[in-house]
Amino acid sequence: MALGLLAALAGLASACDISPPAATVDGVAISQNQLNSSLRSVLGSSLSAQVARCLVAGTTSVAGTGDDTVTAQYAADQLAQLVSWRVDQQILAAAGGTVTAADRAAAAVDIDAGGASCTTGSAGPPVLSLVSPALRDELVGLVATDEAAIVRLARLDLSTSSLLGYYQTHQSQFTSECVSGILVATQAEAQQIHDAIVAGAPFATEAQAHSLDAQSAARGGQLGCYNDSDLQGNPQLIGLALELAKLGGVGKVSEPLEQPSATGVPQWVLIEISSRPVAPFDQVAGQIRSTLIQNAAPVLDQARTAALARARVTVDPRYGTWSRLRGLIPPAGVPERFLIDAAADVPSNSGSLLGGLGGPGGAGG
Repeated sequence: MALGLLAALAGLASACDISPPAATVDGVAISQNQLNSSLRSVLGSSLSAQVARCLVAGTTSVAGTGDDTVTAQYAADQLAQLVSWRVDQQILAAAGGTVTAADRAAAAVDIDAGGASCTTGSAGPPVLSLVSPALRDELVGLVATDEAAIVRLARLDLSTSSLLGYYQTHQSQFTSECVSGILVATQAEAQQIHDAIVAGAPFATEAQAHSLDAQSAARGGQLGCYNDSDLQGNPQLIGLALELAKLGGVGKVSEPLEQPSATGVPQWVLIEISSRPVAPFDQVAGQIRSTLIQNAAPVLDQARTAALARARVTVDPRYGTWSRLRGLIPPAGVPERFLIDAAADVPSNSGSLLGGLGGPGGAGG
């Protein structure tokens, strides 16, 4: 799934929240209490701040210079995303949809898959298990809303039979190339081993006996597996894939290939495709669902752009001003301590803003 869907944090306001508005969208308030909760979800946890900085487009710094503060840019980014989320909720409701428990569960899986690079990479623990509970709930709510809206607007069929049909017609996407290699010092030795394998010697046996790469040699030369998605932005894997394409079937050994070394002295490698396993459908059904939603995401982008162009948006000036063309523009000169207003955490019947900064303003123009 694309990280564009993840580029936001938002909190769903309680029906009884009557704290002053941070912004309004078509007369519906996004309260300061709601924004405070969203901003505070990243404070006190460097990992939550790291994930937020990674997923919120355009934000380079989250924490402000004082205790319990965030930067004006981050506050503006967050509020802009809350405005966008409010519009997405309106779009989903107009399409006759709602967010279900199943939508939230699927969204959580997609966030963990798409946000892995924000922390420790794909092999690390799930992103949502590492961040604050408030940030986790906000991310899940946002992505679930967006995905549900896309499904409605694009009339996506996400039934098991539809996912299975995609699986059967896109087998290459779910097929991995498992590779083995033998690294030696000279071309002559590589050629000798190559000829022995062609004559019937097992590749694994030759790797264990001759390969200079002790780690893979102990596994009979096994280097690991990759699929099409792993090739993106990885020149080394792309080069390997091109060489493997020349081999054809499983068990075919390459001619000796020159391999640069850290010392500058050339080494030589033999490679083979040891297997081409196809991931079972049950293992990739969620990935297929996410791919179909991602491919249809432009339908929501277009609907959101049109809705924002029509929407009546006002913003408390402490957070910036709203522009129909540029979105929420951060303020200049507002102290960071005013961005999270503790007084707004207590619901108030007063319509005036607390802190002496004036009433809501910045109407879209």
